[in-house]
Amino acid sequence: MLALCFKALAQDGPPQLTAPPPSQTVPAGSIALFTVVVQGSEPLWYQWRRNGTNLVNGSRISGVDTATLALSNVQAGELGRYSVTVTNMHGTVTSPDAMLTLWPLVAWAIPWGAKPQCPGT
Repeated sequence: MLALCFKALAQDGPPQLTAPPPSQTVPAGSIALFTVVVQGSEPLWYQWRRNGTNLVNGSRISGVDTATLALSNVQAGELGRYSVTVTNMHGTVTSPDAMLTLWPLVAWAIPWGAKPQCPGT
């Protein structure tokens, strides 16, 4: 009986991150999922952010107010730092940033007026 009471008390209180969302690298056009695991008194309210700006659900973004954020058809515009703020009646916790990057991301530049040199030509 004492163990059960202790367990109930351990979950009471402000939200605490058990597992923050990990950074990830995904291919362009794929799905990216960010998940956070939190303990604390229910109900818990979630708000996901990209680069510090609150996200809203839309055609390619869902779960902005849940423990799992889903981004579909990921493109370069979705790259950045993702975090989630979780709130309950006892307090608030914000996750560390999780980076979203694309793989492979290739960039090159040719100086203005230069003639490109292609292998085998």
